[in-house]
This record gives sequence, C-alpha cells and structure tokens, in this order.
Amino acid sequence: MAKQAMSFLETHLVQQGRLMVRYREGDVKHLGFIEDYAHMLSAYMSLYEATFDLKWLTKARAIAENMFELFWDKEIGGFFFSGLDAEALIVREKEVYDGAMPSGNSTALHQLLKLSRMTGRQDWIEALEQMFKAFYVDVSSYPSGHTAFLQGLLSQYAPKREIIILGKKGDPQKEQLLQALQKRFMPFDIILTAETGQELAHLAPFATDYNTINGSTTVYICENYSCRQPITDIDEAMEQLFHD
Repeated sequence: MAKQAMSFLETHLVQQGRLMVRYREGDVKHLGFIEDYAHMLSAYMSLYEATFDLKWLTKARAIAENMFELFWDKEIGGFFFSGLDAEALIVREKEVYDGAMPSGNSTALHQLLKLSRMTGRQDWIEALEQMFKAFYVDVSSYPSGHTAFLQGLLSQYAPKREIIILGKKGDPQKEQLLQALQKRFMPFDIILTAETGQELAHLAPFATDYNTINGSTTVYICENYSCRQPITDIDEAMEQLFHD
C-alpha cells in the first residue's frame, strides 16, 4: 500500500522534477513547500527501512539535493518555507515550531542527518549543524514547542552505529538478521545492506571496499565509520548488535 501511495505521488504530484501540493481530477497546482519536501523525504527513508531496496535511498538522496537547492539559507542556515522558484516575497520565512505536525525544518533535520550518515555526506552534516545555531533562541526559549527539532538534535549527539550487511539476496542468514533488526527499536543506528560493497559505491562511497568473507553474509558494525572485525556468524552478530 505504501508503494502504491508513493507511485501515485510520483506520477501525479511531481512535475518536471518539482514536487507539487495539490492534485484533484487531473488538475495539479501550487509548488511544494519545505514541509512537503521534508515529509516526502521521510516517506522515502521509511520505504527503504521497510524494504531495504536501495532505489528508495537513491530517491531520498535526490530529493534531499533538491531541498538544499530550493530552500536552504546559505547565510545563516535552516530551510526557508518557500522555494527559490516561488513567488517573490518581501521576506522569506522559516518555520521551526512543532504543532500537531512537525515543522518542515524539524522533519528535514531529522531525516537529513540520518541520510547524511548513510551516504557519508559530511558536508551535509556540517550544514545541518548550522540549524542548531540558527534556531537556538526559538528552541531554547520554548523546548516543548520544538520537540521534533530536539529529536534531531538528540540523534546527532546520541551514541550510534553504522551497520553494514553484505550477502546474497535471499540468503536465509541475511534475511534472519534483517528481520530481527526491523523488530528492534534502534532509532540512532543506520543500516545499509546489499550483495557487495561495490553495489553501495554510488550511494555510500565509504562502504565500497567492504567485502563478504568466503561468500557468506558478512556484518560490519561501526561507530563513526570505525568498524570492528567483520562477522560471518549471525548469532554472534545479533549478540553484538542487541546485547553490547
């Protein structure tokens, strides 16, 4: 159902590479705002985490690049509400208050920090850290009104790991581990999986040289991209992942 919903959005609400806001009976109107892009990015990230299909991660990276091009404030950081191609306004506003729905900046921060780690984009991480300064006064003066933004802040500074799982598609050991990971609440860890490191090269260059050992599913557990010895015993991998 999620894939069908995304297919509808991509078919009807993306025009010439630009995300739009409204679709009704074939009529499409209004350029998307930062919140639309941020939640679309969140959807792509969720689809990757549910399926581990790298195409969703590729699409997530593409929309992230568009977000920086259209909305990023190059002077002090943070995302403007409207894009560069929108109707010219006297002042381009930014929204960070989290109401019934998280703000575009809060959602963007949380998802982009995660995607930056998955793809090794240190330049994005450095840019996003500007947001902590740009919105410091707003957030610190009223923390309960910026809870989603604070989740992004927490995700940046909490202990976290990069988990890279390489092995043949359909391998029972690999599937067992992936299913176990999906059942766990591990909000600060990222998971990359493919058959080989080369398959990840275009998305996560730092993983290019990782290899399977003797053709077996191989697990790399890393912190700040510094990895332990690779593991081929899935029970040992789960012990380290879930009980360390």
